[in-house]
Amino acid sequence: MPDSEETVRHLYSALRPARVSPYAANVERCVLLDKDNTTKPDVVVFDKTGLDVFELECVPPEAVALAVEVVSHGTRAADRFRKPGQYAEKGIPCYWRVERGLDDLPVVHEFHRDEEKGVYLPVARHEGVLRTSVPYPVEIDLAQVVEL
Repeated sequence: MPDSEETVRHLYSALRPARVSPYAANVERCVLLDKDNTTKPDVVVFDKTGLDVFELECVPPEAVALAVEVVSHGTRAADRFRKPGQYAEKGIPCYWRVERGLDDLPVVHEFHRDEEKGVYLPVARHEGVLRTSVPYPVEIDLAQVVEL
């Protein structure tokens, strides 16, 4: 798999044109966890209703629909444990963790937040093509993400 920055750019490039109102997609947009803490998902999809996206420094967590993290050598622990825990605690409904598969192509692990338990539960493991309807319908050819 190419470097994580390239993978992030390609995922964003696929998510952005597929979005439907009221959603926006951004790369490394700050999410305000609380008054003293922020985090930056690699890609974030959020409901822009009532937000001034041009003046917005950080997205409030209640507006975030999807946080995407592309795992690299230096971010494994954060992307697999710390960040999903923070996102789930703040009520962010969907989380994707993108990792390298055995064939070096991206594998997307899709999680949805269980409202009762307040944690993410796995709903799909996407290889080859990512098809989902949450937060909006999108289909991504994962081989195209890495432009082999």
